[in-house]
Amino acid sequence: MNRHARRSDMRTFRRAELLTHCVAADDVALERHKLLKDAAANFHLPHVTHRPFCIACRASFITDDAKVDSYLFAMPLNVDGLVATSGICSNCMDTLSASEMDRIVTRVLRKLVPHGHFIDAR
Repeated sequence: MNRHARRSDMRTFRRAELLTHCVAADDVALERHKLLKDAAANFHLPHVTHRPFCIACRASFITDDAKVDSYLFAMPLNVDGLVATSGICSNCMDTLSASEMDRIVTRVLRKLVPHGHFIDAR
């Protein structure tokens, strides 16, 4: 992905409402959702501009022994095929509290939508 395409995608995220999912890497539902399955597979591909890492502890999924436990997906509504994907390692999922994880996820989503308003769907 070139710089122009990346900037265009970021503008799309900032102008749209986002649908987010936090899904366990071994969840069978991930296999049934082609877009999320492809986004997770793409997350692990070695890109020149992207080095997959844990959003909580910053451990690399390529060079460290970190394994992806869960994915955070963010998709702009009414835009097909565009998914921002982040990973959370097993160690962080085991040790961080729900409130700590919520803070980390909010920080990541704020990068996509700097002045966004987040609604808890529960």
